[in-house]
Amino acid sequence: MELARQGNYSGKIEQSDVHLWFNYYYEFVNLCSLLQTLRIAFAYSV
Repeated sequence: MELARQGNYSGKIEQSDVHLWFNYYYEFVNLCSLLQTLRIAFAYSV
């Protein structure tokens, strides 16, 4: 999804890079949150 937008560099590389880094950060946080939820659910189910 984000890769398509990454190809749209039109002189605003810094702004686009910052947006990309924030997107990666939020993806990482969401992944950690999901893993934490799964770990808790697994711990309760065992």
